[in-house]
Amino acid sequence: MKSDVSHTPRQTRVKICGMTRACDAELAVSLGADYLGFVFHAKSPRAVTLREALRICEKIPPTIGVVGVFVNSSARDIVTVARALRVAFVQLHGDESSALISRVRGAGIRVARAIDPGRYRSRDAGCADFTLFDNQTRAMSGGTGQPFDWSRAPKLPPKNLILAGGLSIDNYREGWRRFHPLILDFNSGVESRAGAKSERKLRELFRDLESWRTGGAR
Repeated sequence: MKSDVSHTPRQTRVKICGMTRACDAELAVSLGADYLGFVFHAKSPRAVTLREALRICEKIPPTIGVVGVFVNSSARDIVTVARALRVAFVQLHGDESSALISRVRGAGIRVARAIDPGRYRSRDAGCADFTLFDNQTRAMSGGTGQPFDWSRAPKLPPKNLILAGGLSIDNYREGWRRFHPLILDFNSGVESRAGAKSERKLRELFRDLESWRTGGAR
């Protein structure tokens, strides 16, 4: 499978999601993360409150993109949190309607819509600013820690693609070769436990990313 987009390894951005601790956020930023994600879904083991997210964001430079992650929240709640955090964009992982997405975008907030790659159709791309491929199950709206079946994804992935779903140092290069995403989204693959990032895994990942970006996709 090969995408029709031309993102290079150097152009591909890195997001570390599921932030719950300031020390993890500061480390990820110091290593080179472009985006940090905060989950506002009470059922997630990585859930944070707006107050907790604001406290963590005080420790990171304003040049880092903040991302809010939601599951079936109201447009009003999404916009309230997004404005408070001055997010780069929000991710919607539930059954949000096109009308809700339009309301959020109408408030000047960019939206990434999570879609099961096996059900993706090209018309889905026009609803949001980004498309996010993740491993969704009935029990969990993403964050499963397992890659989705990459063979089920469309032959031509969307241009503004965020690739998630169990990404780690072991598989992100293959994911990039298949999909050429704009953003690689890491979460459970760099954790020591749910909600706590592993310093060792983060350091190893960013060392590998630097080698990959310097040497190109192999």
